[in-house]
Amino acid sequence: GASLRPRRSPADGRRSGVLLPSGGALPAVALGTMELKGEALASMLSQGFPAVDTAPTYKNETAVGQGLSPAAYLIAKVPRAATGDGQGSSGVRDALRKSLQRLGRRKADLVLLHWPDKACEDGSLAAVWAALEEAREAGEAGEIGVCNATAAVLRELLKACRVRPAVNQVERHPLLPQWE
Repeated sequence: GASLRPRRSPADGRRSGVLLPSGGALPAVALGTMELKGEALASMLSQGFPAVDTAPTYKNETAVGQGLSPAAYLIAKVPRAATGDGQGSSGVRDALRKSLQRLGRRKADLVLLHWPDKACEDGSLAAVWAALEEAREAGEAGEIGVCNATAAVLRELLKACRVRPAVNQVERHPLLPQWE
């Protein structure tokens, strides 16, 4: 997993993000693009956020890709739907490749398995995670992780993985407390 110690820039001592297993840093601030469209999305992307978080389920990856700075740290997500209906690992790789194509990138800095509970419930978590490990080895992902994984899902994943998730990004707010 990631170190919670902020990484400091040697030049000026500012915090540059959370240190990841690869030695890189996940920027502390990222633009979440869910529900951003049109002028609002273009305006936000033009502000120069150090990282951008997107997913196919947000239905705006093409627009995000058009406005994305080449220097921005890209967080992409493989949707829950890509892991079901017997698709297994091929669905994961196909979904990631399609996202990268829409985003105009060959690689995402961080690829997250979005809501992995379904893959855990249907017994495909190990195969789905292996597909993310393959994507990382193929250079399509710098780091791999999960998004909104419960403690139970993480325990299952850690039993099956070769590469530990670098991140568990958790959506948490009053309407979705996710206490576990």
